[in-house]
Amino acid sequence: MFKLKLKYFYLMMCVVAVILLAPSSHADATEESLDKIMLLSGLTAQIEQFPELMKNGMQEAQGGRLSDSAYALVLASIDQTILSSAIIAVVKGALAVELSSTDAKQLLKWYESNLGRQITRLEANSSTADAESEILALESQLLANTERLGFAQRLDRLLGATDMNVKLQKHSSVAIFSAMMTAAHPEQSVDISSFVDQIEVLSEQSRPVIENDIMLTFIYAYQDIETAKLEQYENFLNAASSQKFNKIIVKSMSAAIELSISKWATSLASIFQHKGATAL
Repeated sequence: MFKLKLKYFYLMMCVVAVILLAPSSHADATEESLDKIMLLSGLTAQIEQFPELMKNGMQEAQGGRLSDSAYALVLASIDQTILSSAIIAVVKGALAVELSSTDAKQLLKWYESNLGRQITRLEANSSTADAESEILALESQLLANTERLGFAQRLDRLLGATDMNVKLQKHSSVAIFSAMMTAAHPEQSVDISSFVDQIEVLSEQSRPVIENDIMLTFIYAYQDIETAKLEQYENFLNAASSQKFNKIIVKSMSAAIELSISKWATSLASIFQHKGATAL
């Protein structure tokens, strides 16, 4: 599975949320097979963690910048906008449209295998708070493993994890700034082009940091798996059905996230405009 590094959204005050209606399904893959693929791949669990992860991230980013009342309103806005069931419906709907029954069978063959299940479990374990602390402590040691670093780099290229995180960071910053400016100057057309240019530069400057973080997570997650088994995993990810699966996920989640960030930014602007909250 791809890695969505949520802590970068915490720093930019953004969230992951939903598109409310899923697209119609016309492809061969059955609903049961799609549910199973999403469950066994770890995608369902990752999405279900989003609301609480966002709240935890807000707590880390808060740092006394907001009054208690404003902070409570921001947390309430997360409850209103981050609906894991709706995100799952978006991704499942996109898979239903584009994934064939043959694709689904090939994916299930992997995810139901012992190795597939082991890798999904290790990926999930690498996303815990304890794992993040251990990754920081082992950073030099992990990066010194050049063989596994090379694998992590290839995995990142296959999954587009760094690219997705950088893109969403850009959108998050622009959406929140735009909503705040509109709230502050409701009668004016606000030109934010200079801010957009700045965010473009800053986001690209942050790319090495984000990429390094993703490399560390990948190396840590798979550190106890034999190289031969990782080669099997890489072969699976290079298969046509796997590439289609990951592209669908990235595309559908990116669309949902970008729309949701815009909605949440509008909600934040309303809170700060009408409730007298302290500005971020």
